[in-house]
Amino acid sequence: MSTHQSVADGESTGAPLRLLAFDVEDLAIVSASLQDAVVQPADMAWQKQTRRFVLALARFDWEAVASGRKERCGTGLHFDYVRLVTQTGFVPGQDGPPMNLLSIRFEASSLPAGLVVLTFSGAASIRLDVECLDAQMRDIGPRWSVDAAPGHVFETGDAG
Repeated sequence: MSTHQSVADGESTGAPLRLLAFDVEDLAIVSASLQDAVVQPADMAWQKQTRRFVLALARFDWEAVASGRKERCGTGLHFDYVRLVTQTGFVPGQDGPPMNLLSIRFEASSLPAGLVVLTFSGAASIRLDVECLDAQMRDIGPRWSVDAAPGHVFETGDAG
């Protein structure tokens, strides 16, 4: 499922995080790792020919907070076997204000098929109709310090 360098006493080393998701439990770990990641709509794309949806994000390293560091890291995320992409509140691949990724969840329809739902700040969301759940997340760098941990207000509206 997931691979990353383990650290004694729960401290983060800043080692690149790599996660795979093939079921709901795996996806929950990916979602928690990417909570409050910042993404630009221009940094999302559906590669229809290869049936892949990709995002480039600035992940907040929640594990580093325990070590007294506040850092973000450039991270890539992609979903394979995507049949259809629909969105609410923005247009992927076009300029727009940055959004915070709030959660990622899987809604099974006819297993192994279902919907991957990415919920963002501002009542924006993406729905990926997938043949099966197959996601990969990987820190691709760089890392940089930030002044504060993320905070956001949960918006009302159809985010799911």
